[in-house]
Amino acid sequence: MTRSWDISYGRSSSPVGSGSASVWTYDPVSVTANGARQTRDSDIHQSRPFFSYILPMRSCTRSGCQEKAHISLAFQYATSVIWIDHLHDQRESHIYELCSKHWQRFAAPTGWNLDDRRRADVLPFVHRLAG
Repeated sequence: MTRSWDISYGRSSSPVGSGSASVWTYDPVSVTANGARQTRDSDIHQSRPFFSYILPMRSCTRSGCQEKAHISLAFQYATSVIWIDHLHDQRESHIYELCSKHWQRFAAPTGWNLDDRRRADVLPFVHRLAG
């Protein structure tokens, strides 16, 4: 039984009817019927695929800006208050997320109050720690 290794996708495909499922791998090798591993010369210099879950970077909500967001702004129109917070776990449609450049340029409208709710001693992932 010969097992083939598809390097372009990093996937091992078993022969049809063998009953085993596909397995993700990084090895640029072929496995022969007796279990010997053979490196293929043409695959030595190819980069290996990297498969992992990477969280998407949350960018600034200003149009055309691709910088990483650092703070979030929420507006309460009835009381003319702007809340400044750390980024939330998930992006919300009614909250603006700004990069440091746009945050430094931000000025509240006349008559509006800024309420900075950020804490200086916030630990990352505190809400995920076991209690």
